[in-house]
Amino acid sequence: MNLMKIFDILILPNISITPDDKDEFEDDPDAYIRNDLEESDTETRRRHCMKFVQQLSKKFSNEVSELIGSHVNNLLAEYNQNRDQNWPKKVTLLNLLITASIQHYNFKNGATDILIDEQTLFNYIQTLVLPELQEQQIDNLPILKATCLKFVYMFRN
Repeated sequence: MNLMKIFDILILPNISITPDDKDEFEDDPDAYIRNDLEESDTETRRRHCMKFVQQLSKKFSNEVSELIGSHVNNLLAEYNQNRDQNWPKKVTLLNLLITASIQHYNFKNGATDILIDEQTLFNYIQTLVLPELQEQQIDNLPILKATCLKFVYMFRN
């Protein structure tokens, strides 16, 4: 129950897309993507929360896994209700999955140790990531597409 409050009050709001993120992407999409992939935003609330989730995932693997499963379903349901308006929910969902699933990561190889099984990861890629990247309208929801590319990039090995 306490972990649920931590996720609802602290983690989800701080790993979600902000108006500043949207502005940064509109001003310079290349810099936004580069900063996100290189994790050069090390002193932001988002990055600190993501590191906190990684530590929680290591210490409380089963509990965090259950919570994330619940949040995945909720965020995805909200996104599916109105895709054009609720796309930030899916960005939050993907950031949460990336954060909670990677135990060790390096820039050269990507995720070298993950906390989920390969079948679950493959399922996430098939159901959450590929449909966005295969969409015919390439300019539709660009931040979401950039986050999907980040997902593939992080789990490339």
